Amino acid sequence: MNIDRLIGAGSIVLGIGISTAAVLGPLGLKIVRFRLSESLNTQFAGGEMASIALVAPVAIAAGVLWIRGHRLAAPLTMGPALYAIYTYTTVIFGQEYRRYDGNVEQYLPLYAG
Repeated sequence: MNIDRLIGAGSIVLGIGISTAAVLGPLGLKIVRFRLSESLNTQFAGGEMASIALVAPVAIAAGVLWIRGHRLAAPLTMGPALYAIYTYTTVIFGQEYRRYDGNVEQYLPLYAG
């Protein structure tokens, strides 16, 4: 597998992971419960709207472009990648683990991936 296909597959997996996290979180099925106040949970739900509507589709589209060898693939991939780094770092390190009930730590592989 050449490097473009590998990066393309990674971008597609990123898009699927972002979608999965959004569906499992406070916006969707509420399986993942963040250890945050209600107002912060509402903010994360808003972020998940952006994840589903914009970030995940762009990551998947960028992955397809990588596989096809399109020149716009690299710059298009940067947005979802940076979004994922910022967002999921805050999900992992921004929780108030001792103060609020939740189970987000059980889903660490999803958010760290």
